[in-house]
Amino acid sequence: LTNAAWYLCMKGSYQTAQAVATKAMTARERVLGSNNKKTLTSVSVLALVLHYQGNYDEAEKLNRRALEGSVKELGVHHPDTVTSVSN
Repeated sequence: LTNAAWYLCMKGSYQTAQAVATKAMTARERVLGSNNKKTLTSVSVLALVLHYQGNYDEAEKLNRRALEGSVKELGVHHPDTVTSVSN
């Protein structure tokens, strides 16, 4: 679902991408936990979709959540953490 949401976002199908990304994030939170690396990827994809829709405040909140989780779970030097800093 996360990959599908990213693809839909890149196609410009933002509303569908948001719905799919939200489902992916919710499912991963339930199964893997909120700070799992894969869950944080889903959080980042949802943030990207929201950013493209101009919902910058909510996108920033999700990007900060992904960053905090990455620092905690992966460390400050991990490539995913560095990407979260960039986002």
